[in-house]
Amino acid sequence: MRAKLDNTHTEHNEDFWVDNGFVGYRRDIYDQLESKNTYFFLNYDENDLLAEVEVHKCKRIKLFDMEFNFTDELDLIADEISHHSPVTEKEAGNYFFKGLNICIMDERRMGGEDNNILGYFSCSAGKTQTKNI
Repeated sequence: MRAKLDNTHTEHNEDFWVDNGFVGYRRDIYDQLESKNTYFFLNYDENDLLAEVEVHKCKRIKLFDMEFNFTDELDLIADEISHHSPVTEKEAGNYFFKGLNICIMDERRMGGEDNNILGYFSCSAGKTQTKNI
């Protein structure tokens, strides 16, 4: 994955303690790949396999037969994704689609503007690896 993205990342790796011992957390941060409006993370599991993609800014996200971006209303995006997987709204502005392991949040939940515009997109291979969202 790194080679396909021309190794334009910054590594952010750390180990932290949990009940069963230390857990390694591996993350690549991609900022401004082709434009100033690109910011995403690739998170890897303990075997260095891609486990999760976290997107904070990009031109567009294509999922199944739909496309959306960070200027679109979160509720409209959630409605479209719900055609492919049941949705659980954790709280206003925060949706989780269990069957797809996708989480979306509005800018307000991410500490930004007080609106219902997409502010965060995450998709994981299984149980989310993201800390402190």
